[in-house]
Amino acid sequence: EARAIEIAPSDPVVQVEIGRYFEAHRRRVDASGSFDLATRIGPENALAHHARGLFYYDPKRDIQLARVAWQKYLELQPAGERADRIRLRVGWR
Repeated sequence: EARAIEIAPSDPVVQVEIGRYFEAHRRRVDASGSFDLATRIGPENALAHHARGLFYYDPKRDIQLARVAWQKYLELQPAGERADRIRLRVGWR
C-alpha cells in the first residue's frame, strides 16, 4: 500500500485497488476511506465513482451513498454494459 501510494499518490485507481483489498479483508472503515479518497483525487475518474458505488451498495443498509456515487459516475457519460447496469439500478434510462 505505502509503495503504491509513493509511486502514484494522485492516481485514483491506486486508491480503488487499495479499497478493494481492504474490503476483501473485511476492513470496511479503511476501504471506505480509500474509495472516498479515490473520488476526491480523481473526480473525473468514472472507475473511482463506480467502485465507490459498488462498495456502498447494500440493500440491507441505506444505499444513498451508492446512489450519489453512481449519479456522479453517470454524469461522466460512460458507455457500455457497466454503465447500462448502473443506469438500471438508479433508474436512469
